[in-house]
Amino acid sequence: MVAIYNLVLDKHAPWRTMVFENNLPVWITREFLSMCKLRDNKKKVSKKNGNQELKQEYNRIRNRVTQFGRSLKQNYFSMVFEEAGNDSMKLRCIIKQLFGIGHKNHKINEINGSTNDKDMAKVINNVFADVGSNLAKEIPDSLLELDLTFKGEYDPFMFDVMTELDIGELLDNMSVNKSTGIDGVPIGFLQMARNLLVKLIINIMNKSLTTMIVPDGWKKACITPLYKAGDRTEPGNYRPIAFLPAACKLLEQVVHIHVTEYFKDHSLLSEAQFGFRKGFSTNTCILHLLDHIYKNIDVGNLTGAVFLDLKKAFDTVDHRILLQKLHKYGIIGQSNKWFENYLTDRTQVAKVNRVVSTPRQVQYGVPQWSILGPLLFIIYVNDLEEYISKCKVNLYAYDTVVYYSSPLYIELVLAMRIELENVNKWLRANKLTVNVSKTKYLVMGSKNKLKQMNDISPKLNNEAIERVHEFKYL
Repeated sequence: MVAIYNLVLDKHAPWRTMVFENNLPVWITREFLSMCKLRDNKKKVSKKNGNQELKQEYNRIRNRVTQFGRSLKQNYFSMVFEEAGNDSMKLRCIIKQLFGIGHKNHKINEINGSTNDKDMAKVINNVFADVGSNLAKEIPDSLLELDLTFKGEYDPFMFDVMTELDIGELLDNMSVNKSTGIDGVPIGFLQMARNLLVKLIINIMNKSLTTMIVPDGWKKACITPLYKAGDRTEPGNYRPIAFLPAACKLLEQVVHIHVTEYFKDHSLLSEAQFGFRKGFSTNTCILHLLDHIYKNIDVGNLTGAVFLDLKKAFDTVDHRILLQKLHKYGIIGQSNKWFENYLTDRTQVAKVNRVVSTPRQVQYGVPQWSILGPLLFIIYVNDLEEYISKCKVNLYAYDTVVYYSSPLYIELVLAMRIELENVNKWLRANKLTVNVSKTKYLVMGSKNKLKQMNDISPKLNNEAIERVHEFKYL
């Protein structure tokens, strides 16, 4: 289907590279542009003749244009803010548009001494493909045995059969602004050809869920490196953003809905997890932590919090352990085999400055910016709370805070040292790596209580955690 689509598209609607100049804000109208043209003409005439009346007429038109432009801009942003409602992602985009924050330049000029696009793409792809296995080799064996047995307290998970109505609604709700995958088929095409393709799509989706096989072409990701911070020539300073085929996104959306409903119906997700869940956000995560801190300040307690920094968390998920954890939560038998097939034989290419590398197989991790990736990750870390007895934990995906309150600072530190050792054992058992140098320790309490503290700090991997007086969380 993809080959036929690309053949027809190349013949009748081939790609064209176009450069758009004078990219005007969306709130500007033809009437406003006409008024601007009239204003500019009046300015030229008044300058040329030096006539005072012409200058006054120009000033009146200029002021009218300025007021009209402000009115157009205000009305446009009032409308889009109202339409966005409480959608934080839309609000963030609107604010960027309002303050003129444009797209950053994503061109990569040099990686590890090479300036050739093909070589840079190969280097970056190798780094992203190998990061999970390389970090796993450095992790010592853990003596902790994870509890991965399915207790059978509820019915195991089963996929539902999809209907035309289900697929139609999902297609309508998918954004056409997302980049295409390696197959080049945009989501907009599936939406436009919905009536012709819906039965074929349903057959493929249901066939995948019943045979437990994901088409090989749908497991190929195109990785775009997104710069984070530090030296731009270092490949480790880039975050891999995965773009998957449109049809794969649709299948992932189907599976995501089924799994999310199952976990919600059986209350399987930890209450400490605030990431990638409907009704939860960074705000609810921070407020939950602040509520605990303020309540303990009121009763005269100190609260110590350790903000853990995990290395390449999404990229280092161990597939074997993930499948065992899915089994623990009731995704067993044939359903578990579907996820096994989904995770097996995944390949990726990296695109640098529009040049694509050769493919590499990926043996660790879940794809970032995919639909299923974030859900699988929060399931992977869902049981952390089970291995902590005294401390509390806040999770926003991989942003993890371990905290404890006590009236005595020495008791606080000792409790956190014990619990951090438990956390460290859990991390090793799950093949996750903590970056101790970027992990920080913060103590909160009243002024009088803070004066009673000493220099003792919690440790992790026998290294003292740096104590800070402020920390930017989420």
